[in-house]
Amino acid sequence: MSNFNLKYEKVICAVLLTCLVGATAWAKIDSFLQKDKDLFENPDAFLKLQKGHPNCLYPASLKYLRKQGLVKSANVHCPALEHWKAYHPQDKLAVVFASQYISNPSSAMGHTFLKFIRNDSEDLMNTTIGFLAAIDPKKVNPFSYIYKGLFGEFDGVFDEGYYFTKIREYSHMEARDVWEYELNFTNEEIDLLLDLIWELRLNFKIPYHYTHQNCGSFLLDMLLWVKQKSLTFYSYRTPMDTLIVLNNENLILKEVYRPSLRANMLNSYLDLSPSEKTQVLDSVEKSVLTGPSSVGVDQTILEYLQLEKYKLETYSGDPPKSFKEFENQVLLDRAK
Repeated sequence: MSNFNLKYEKVICAVLLTCLVGATAWAKIDSFLQKDKDLFENPDAFLKLQKGHPNCLYPASLKYLRKQGLVKSANVHCPALEHWKAYHPQDKLAVVFASQYISNPSSAMGHTFLKFIRNDSEDLMNTTIGFLAAIDPKKVNPFSYIYKGLFGEFDGVFDEGYYFTKIREYSHMEARDVWEYELNFTNEEIDLLLDLIWELRLNFKIPYHYTHQNCGSFLLDMLLWVKQKSLTFYSYRTPMDTLIVLNNENLILKEVYRPSLRANMLNSYLDLSPSEKTQVLDSVEKSVLTGPSSVGVDQTILEYLQLEKYKLETYSGDPPKSFKEFENQVLLDRAK
């Protein structure tokens, strides 16, 4: 058995532990090996089953062990990994929190995801990665939904996309306010985080628990692993708890608040005079401007129509002709 394979055994165990116990994994490698020595009695055979070089399958674990002097660097080209990482900017990193959404039980406590930022990119074109439960609505009922979520019988999956799709979904269609928290992570640490996500999504089936291994707690475990911080948590952790821990550990640099379309509309409406509020309500009810209108009235109506348009396009298709005619009337009035 080669010396590399003996040390590689620790790599695999460490990755497994990362899935099972989060950020405390590395401190428990040796004790884990003592208890489960038969897990990898033949690392050579294990390696032969892998569909790729260890550097390409477990880049985060190997980076860590190289840093500890346990394995030597190997010059291996990993085109799939490199192509995937090139898709995600690495200038800055943020955690994004979308407020509660009661219509979806799994988001009743809010939702968190990661945002990868490029300095010279349009903000909405930055990329995101989140951790969520893979749920087939056709195969679950309310009882099984709750049971499987509480006992980790849903598979956890990494969801990737562009920031504008998340803003459209959360801020526009679901009327959820969004807070963005830029994190104190170096480029090297962001690169290591991407390696870890690649490693986990490629090699492991991760259960999703509503209470302690959810969109927030699992991301927090990964972030703390990259920072090599080992913390003790309660068994129940919400997405909001993730933000509290990050703040307590001084990992948050700044906060950016993005109100939802609904919040913008309500704020505009509250700024109107009583007569203007009445005109807005009458105009919306009749789908036509009921008289000469102020800039504030037009703006409030347009914000309402924009919110309704997202709902119609999502659930009913194109808005009706009367909707478009009303929108055009307000736009023309607003342009005067």
